[in-house]
Amino acid sequence: SIILQTLYCHQTEDSTQFFVDSIINIDNHLDDINTYDAIKSFANAGDNIISVFLENADKLLLHDNFRTVAAVELFNQLTLENKITSNPLANNMSIIQQWLTDTDYTKLSYAISGCAALATIKNQESLKLLKKAEKHPKLEIKLESIFVQILLGNDGAKNKLRKLAKNPIIANSCFAYLIELEDEYDIDCGFDEEAILSEVKDRDCFIALAHMAEWCSHNNEYGITPDKIEIWAMRELYWPPSAQIEKVYLIRYSYINYRWQDKVQDINHVGYYILSTEEAFGLFRSFKGIDTAYEACLELNSEK
Repeated sequence: SIILQTLYCHQTEDSTQFFVDSIINIDNHLDDINTYDAIKSFANAGDNIISVFLENADKLLLHDNFRTVAAVELFNQLTLENKITSNPLANNMSIIQQWLTDTDYTKLSYAISGCAALATIKNQESLKLLKKAEKHPKLEIKLESIFVQILLGNDGAKNKLRKLAKNPIIANSCFAYLIELEDEYDIDCGFDEEAILSEVKDRDCFIALAHMAEWCSHNNEYGITPDKIEIWAMRELYWPPSAQIEKVYLIRYSYINYRWQDKVQDINHVGYYILSTEEAFGLFRSFKGIDTAYEACLELNSEK
């Protein structure tokens, strides 16, 4: 990785070709993060350097690995910035098809990046892939598909986004995309976060679930949204960190066939949410009773 970064700092067509050849060779065990960043950095390169990537696009988009994700994002960025006339991914969409059917959810980001790149490709195959992504069991992929459809001018997708935003598991991500669509693309979807919250049965419970699901999806936690989530209990109790009476929600969430460190297991854990601070945290375990779970919350927070 250090050698490759050095090559990037001294760009020539020959050094770039060596860089690309090293990336293509899957026998080269490279650090994912450094290699990803190095590949993406070529978005600022000159035309002669970018042409080396274009000439090797078929090979760069061949393998199911993090380097290919970086290449997909690089070509997508170059297309959006009009540095290349067409996205070479249009001729290499089998990799996106593979990511969309992969049941390994540790590669969820692969499918999201591939789906996002379809915004710069508009042909029959890409539209079919967007429809396939829209039916994906993971809501993150479904949301990305709807987002891209809106960018491509599909007004019907705006109603799909509104419907999806009523699911607390993915609601906060939907709200974030609403802001991006308006601020970055000047696209008005005809509703906002407040409109959704005004329609849900219990506003506070919905917000609690949405924040818990968002916390679960963070890369430092479970990395993806839970398959199921529900309010287990709500109590007003003395909360040590604030030294005040707070509304504290207990929330149960679960994953089916969750993969972690080569182990696959079902997970049924409990977390909690503080209404006044809008903070959610996980306890990373299950509990037989509500009282025991609240005791664990208080014990965890008594030191804060």
